[in-house]
Amino acid sequence: MKFTEDQLAGILQTCVNFAKDIIETTGGFGPFGGRVRLDGVLEFFALQISDIAQTLEDLYYKTDAILTEEALQGTILAASNTIDVIVPDAIESPFRNAIGVFIETPDFCRFVYATYRVSPDPVQPGRFVVEQGEMFSVEGKPTIFPR
Repeated sequence: MKFTEDQLAGILQTCVNFAKDIIETTGGFGPFGGRVRLDGVLEFFALQISDIAQTLEDLYYKTDAILTEEALQGTILAASNTIDVIVPDAIESPFRNAIGVFIETPDFCRFVYATYRVSPDPVQPGRFVVEQGEMFSVEGKPTIFPR
């Protein structure tokens, strides 16, 4: 199945919105994966730090490995891997944090930086306000779907 630009944009926006919801509740987020099943439904999953993944970076790569296995088995149509990142210095932005979304299909691969800034919510103690900035994308290196 070939995805349209609108469908890919929908996956991206859903990942960003999901991360934003977590940030508003906790002030940050750990890596999480997304997969478009054969029936077209996008679902998310998150791993926890354990014996097999001891850092956030480990979680990101373990998530990638799970998505790769599913792609090899032919059980997913698209995949995303989302992580909280620092905006590279080469990207000019007043925001230094970004929701980093890696999206891959059999014929598409991009990494998108959705910049943001977070502050305590003045109305609801214990919650946070997310101010979104610009999005920047870079060519991604395919890692999930066999080429």
